[in-house]
Amino acid sequence: MESSPPCPYQLTWLVPLMLSCPVHHCRLERYNGPVGYHDIWHTSLGGPAPRPVNAAIRRMDERTWQALTTGHVALPRHRVHAGIWFRLLRTLLDELGATLTECGTYGRLTREVWERAGHPVRAGQHPWRPYEHLTDQQQTQSLEAAATAIHLLETRVLAGLGHEAALFLPPPNMTRDPGRPHQTMDPTALRWQEIKDSLDATVEEARTTPETARQLFNFCTMYRGEDDHIVREVRGSFTKLGIPLEYLSPMNDPHRL
Repeated sequence: MESSPPCPYQLTWLVPLMLSCPVHHCRLERYNGPVGYHDIWHTSLGGPAPRPVNAAIRRMDERTWQALTTGHVALPRHRVHAGIWFRLLRTLLDELGATLTECGTYGRLTREVWERAGHPVRAGQHPWRPYEHLTDQQQTQSLEAAATAIHLLETRVLAGLGHEAALFLPPPNMTRDPGRPHQTMDPTALRWQEIKDSLDATVEEARTTPETARQLFNFCTMYRGEDDHIVREVRGSFTKLGIPLEYLSPMNDPHRL
């Protein structure tokens, strides 16, 4: 990174809000040496070479920098207050970090974002934790996933379900009547497909997450936990689905203190 403004090291770089320099568009690198000696690290032969970021990260970081320096952000539809931008970014980070059980029928959208970002779903975390409590690597991967999600929303690859998701879409074409959207699938069939997708996502998460496995078992035996026949059937179904039965014991929870 050159020494042209802004300085190579900014106080804002200490806050995990950006992945790149808004001027040089290269990835910010972590420096673990003595405070005040980053220039030596940056000019030494052992220092990292500049790594340009992709267009999605660059665009997200430019908006974050605009929010920090001007108090507003220019989105495709209209300009918004910096507070709205940070609320949008935080909402994205929280939704991308939510468990697939919490996502319900929309867990498939979360999974697609992580796959396109090239990282494990939820950055590999098991129980949900606030963004501030994630490791440096998980925070970096979460920001990259957020940039990917914004890009997918802006290019209409994914349809945002929240009211403010429309802020990322291009302004509507007002020169013609948009008409009524074409219904391509029966609403009842669509709802059943969403339920099936949600159940598939929950089963997949239960194969690797004891907490989810226990929640799914409790749901399947709700109000019938005293019926040995029902319990045996559910345990047999778990075995067929590849969900380890040892997950059903709280003592086998790897996160239990």
